[in-house]
Amino acid sequence: MNEVVLVPHDDQWLERYKAERRRLSIKFNGSLADIQHVGSTAIPGIAAKPVIDILITVWEFPPTSWFHSGMLELGYGRALGPDQPQLIKTDGPQHWIYRNDARGISAHVYWTSDPGAEEMILFRDYLREHPEAAAEYEEIKLRLASEGRGFHHYTLSKTSFVIRIIGQIRESGHH
Repeated sequence: MNEVVLVPHDDQWLERYKAERRRLSIKFNGSLADIQHVGSTAIPGIAAKPVIDILITVWEFPPTSWFHSGMLELGYGRALGPDQPQLIKTDGPQHWIYRNDARGISAHVYWTSDPGAEEMILFRDYLREHPEAAAEYEEIKLRLASEGRGFHHYTLSKTSFVIRIIGQIRESGHH
């Protein structure tokens, strides 16, 4: 069982994201649709796993072989194995996850028009603008991590909060 370790917010997370964004931008020379800092490390003041989550949107999905080769050259591998990204297939958004464990980064790759990419940004922006919601999210994460039931349980158990917030955003007409 993978233990979930949360640490207090670190202002260096933003700098680590910016450095990685530069590396990606140089490697792909403007051919990516967008690169965003997402996940808990993008929310000032809340505890998080010390892994920077980056959202990369691409014009074609699944990404072409040049993208995969570029990610490997930058030190990324697939989420669950050595040479291919993990393709997430659910009823919802489809995306690939690349990890660069040496740099402590997870890259979530979506097609630019995928609602899942938009939801990651909406959720991040909502928590940045609503400190009370960010504090509630942090409380949930700390409680789940302290239960010691592993990464899968931790991730699944946060989902209802995320869905509730996304629903509130959609109901308020902010897209």
